Amino acid sequence: MKTKDTWKVVYFPVNNHPPYINNRWVLVKKAVTGEPLRFKARIVLLGCHQHGYGGEVYAPTAHIVTVRMIIALSIQHNETL
Repeated sequence: MKTKDTWKVVYFPVNNHPPYINNRWVLVKKAVTGEPLRFKARIVLLGCHQHGYGGEVYAPTAHIVTVRMIIALSIQHNETL
């Protein structure tokens, strides 16, 4: 992606800090019969605190069909991902 110039690195000014999105940890206890108790943890970003984009939350997702098409096109045109 860097060779095709699809993105660029942007540095923040020295006296300014990047905008942070609030987050929290979600802790889950899972009990499966016959096995010991397992604990899982994940961090969740609170999208309701995002500003910009006209009040909408930007969450990019890709369908498996789209991913397969991109892989097929890259193979067909001898490109690397």
